[in-house]
Amino acid sequence: MRFILSLQVVGGLIFLYTAFLIPSNLYFAALLSIFMLVNTVGVAYYVTRNVLKSRIGRSKVSKRFTLPIVVLVAGFGIVIGLTVRIYKVWSEIYSPELFALFVNTFAGVSALLVATFGFAYLSLKRELEEKLLKIEELENLRIKAELEALKSKLNPHFLFNALGGAISMIELDAPKAEVIKYLNSLADLLRTAVEAPTLWNLELECDTARKYLEVQKLRFQDKLSYEIVLPQEISKFKVPALIIQPLVENAVVHNVGKVDRTVHVRIGCEMVNDGIVISISDNGQGIKNVEKGSGFRIVEERLKHLSPWAKLMVESDSKFGTVVRVVIPRDKGN
Repeated sequence: MRFILSLQVVGGLIFLYTAFLIPSNLYFAALLSIFMLVNTVGVAYYVTRNVLKSRIGRSKVSKRFTLPIVVLVAGFGIVIGLTVRIYKVWSEIYSPELFALFVNTFAGVSALLVATFGFAYLSLKRELEEKLLKIEELENLRIKAELEALKSKLNPHFLFNALGGAISMIELDAPKAEVIKYLNSLADLLRTAVEAPTLWNLELECDTARKYLEVQKLRFQDKLSYEIVLPQEISKFKVPALIIQPLVENAVVHNVGKVDRTVHVRIGCEMVNDGIVISISDNGQGIKNVEKGSGFRIVEERLKHLSPWAKLMVESDSKFGTVVRVVIPRDKGN
């Protein structure tokens, strides 16, 4: 609004400084023409400048617009001069009153047409914005539905492995109290997984991973150890719920009991550039062909929906184990 008012002031000043060059019977036409020209050029400059500012920076925008402004001012002066000369020529052919009537009528009709087209443009613009907003809302709903569908795939996968653990404990004649404790902890973990929203804090994500590892430790005892490193400054960073669950699960299921040493699973979180990296590493047997199973595919698909720059990276070695990194860029939710 302040910018629009400034344009009106500029238009008024230009008219005052050029009024002595314009015949008095053409003041109305001149005033309309000046205000139309100033507002059109001013708004175009303002919009273009803001668009370019977001792309190439403030300093470069100023440099790029210096020459066009100079050309515009020079062109405006030339137009005023030509108008005065044309008036002198036409005034010799037509009477000043007839010429002034024609110009003023033409200016009035032009102003009416501009106002009509302006109103139509604003109406169409508002209608298009409303449609784009509805399309954006529908797209967000579609993405949310797809994310929920992908997350729902985790639950059967997770439940299958978890129940398999309970069956193994029973087959190995584990104490009844340990089996009951395992199943109770598992039920609590499943409740968290089912009730999890689409996004939550990294702190909750790590806490859920901790619960899962505690459940597995009840089963594997000293065959499994773990650590979780989460700096406080990124604990509130928003991440997809259960995004690292399949990765932690893979580290446990494919290594514990399959190597002759304690499997150590480490979850590390750190801020990198304008996002975070979550690393899940183990000292297990590695992944032979680094082929991404269903757990990896689900994580990749969820990351793809989250951001085009989010990614999953896997490094594996039969001697040193596997490191999986999840890169999540910062967005408007963080």
